Amino acid sequence: EQGRDTARAHAWPVVARRYVEALERAHTRRVRRRISAPAPVAAVRGAEVVDGRGRYLVPGLIDTHVHIQGGRLPKEGGGTYVDRTLALRTLQGYLYCGVTSVYDSGNFEDFIFELRAAERAGAIVAPRIFATGANITVPGGYGDNAFSIKVANLEADRPALLAHFERKPDLQKILYDSLGSFGTPMAPVLPDATLRGVIEL
Repeated sequence: EQGRDTARAHAWPVVARRYVEALERAHTRRVRRRISAPAPVAAVRGAEVVDGRGRYLVPGLIDTHVHIQGGRLPKEGGGTYVDRTLALRTLQGYLYCGVTSVYDSGNFEDFIFELRAAERAGAIVAPRIFATGANITVPGGYGDNAFSIKVANLEADRPALLAHFERKPDLQKILYDSLGSFGTPMAPVLPDATLRGVIEL
């Protein structure tokens, strides 16, 4: 079993890379209720023509809520560590399953923004990565963890927020949930004025 798992893990990047290369070479003229006609392939040097009769052509899938594995793994005895190899295998697994874009809705900022930069530069085989980086919450609120930005006072916490926004998150996740974490009866939430101030930064 271990040998089989190892072989499968090594096969993923190969399959994913071929998938990406196939997408880069793929052309269709228009899509309405059905594909009316293929693009003329004569203009594409070396193009491979695939007979699609009896098959389906679907767009790449998008997973809109993930936390890519490898960014905040727990250590024995406390703390966390980063496993980039696990992250790359996870990203290649998405491609293997037809997922061509992912939105990471909260992770260790250095980890996820480095992966996003590598993906945008074409340095890794991965789906398109959109990321929020750090979540924004209130001290003691839902999502209060080592990787979130806890806003107790807007003016005092402004430098941390601006430094975060400088990293250009694709979409910002602000946690506003009074139910608390893991069954906690109630939790504080950002005051309305503070929430408005964060949004307006």
